[in-house]
Amino acid sequence: MRGKAAVTPDCVERLVTFHLSQVGDLLFSLPALDALRQRWPGARLTAVMRPALAELVGNSPLVDETLWPGKVSLRGLCSLTRQVRQRRPDLAVCFSQAPFHFLAVRFSGARVRAGFGGALLDSVLTHRVPKDGPPSAANNFRLVESLGCEAPRRTYAGMIEPPAEAHTAIERRLAELPGTDCRRLVVLAPGASARRSHRQWPRERFLDLAAWLARTYGATVLFAGASPFLTPADDAPESVVDWGGTTSLLGAAALVQRSRLFVGLDSGMAHLAAAMGAPTVVLFGPTRPEETGPLCGERESVVALRRGDPDCMQQISVEAVQEATARLWARTQ
Repeated sequence: MRGKAAVTPDCVERLVTFHLSQVGDLLFSLPALDALRQRWPGARLTAVMRPALAELVGNSPLVDETLWPGKVSLRGLCSLTRQVRQRRPDLAVCFSQAPFHFLAVRFSGARVRAGFGGALLDSVLTHRVPKDGPPSAANNFRLVESLGCEAPRRTYAGMIEPPAEAHTAIERRLAELPGTDCRRLVVLAPGASARRSHRQWPRERFLDLAAWLARTYGATVLFAGASPFLTPADDAPESVVDWGGTTSLLGAAALVQRSRLFVGLDSGMAHLAAAMGAPTVVLFGPTRPEETGPLCGERESVVALRRGDPDCMQQISVEAVQEATARLWARTQ
């Protein structure tokens, strides 16, 4: 760690945090935000994150307000810097290594600027810690601990709570599905973000899994995520329904909280399900469950045998996922 300024409990009245743009990465930062809150309970915390993620922390006591520049551009940087400087932060903590965020940190006016070293423009930081592997809760814990924080809560469970209107909207939609019993409701999330397409599992295997769940357990199976999944050509049972592209993040959180099981890729949806208390079956190909897996709850991991192969997700069979799902179903009766 490189340090130029001491960080003591009485010197931080206002702090600003900068966050990555993926759902899972935001959730990985929540226990670290909790540690910052514990260290400086009276400080006002402003978080810089995209609006869709800001919805998730709208009811959270961890964050007092959120900011976003609108566009990642020179004009956006100037706007964000102006807004941050108006808050007069004493401490800036950057969970991102993006140059845009580093520049905003540099011109934030904060005397203490902490983040991960080993990236372009990391010289703007007064406190640097090494980043080990992909974004993870472990990295974030190491960052806040370098500032003298303790992180007793190593989980994001209970840190997200959708508002009442999100719960009401999901309850109404579920009521429109004939014969739906939440004790037999399974949410499948077959998608990953575009830059993480190497984590995708073949869609025909998701279809086979959905049909097996409906046939074996009499489950209502809902596909969820950012985009629609089923097509008119898919011969899916009537109890397999596609809600892809029709729910917000808050709606998805309310949905998975009601489900018996969640099955999906190593993605933001899997972390959202775990954070909401849903038992999860997560498929891992190029990533490791011990690094980027869910932080809490009942869970099963299905891991590709040859993690480094370009087609490692192809190695995960439907039967392997069925076996993991059956084990978790039995444990959650």
